[in-house]
Amino acid sequence: MATEYQGLEIDRVTGWRMAPRYALLVVVSVIVLFPVYTTVIASLKPGDKVLDNPLVPDSFTLDVLRNAWSAATSIATCSTAQSSPSW
Repeated sequence: MATEYQGLEIDRVTGWRMAPRYALLVVVSVIVLFPVYTTVIASLKPGDKVLDNPLVPDSFTLDVLRNAWSAATSIATCSTAQSSPSW
């Protein structure tokens, strides 16, 4: 089925002929999103259970994120408190 668009003939792919394109799209999506999934799962697990069944979420906690946030804010306040202009 050919369609003309601004003087150019375009062949439209329809039906089952689209399956390889969608299969490729799914494969690329899995490859791109897999590291994001593993990062989110690892960040929500307790620190001692990150490497136990790393792909399956079994117990979630926000303690790791809470500790990282408080450590980052304490470092930021210490560095801004100690930094004074040395003119």
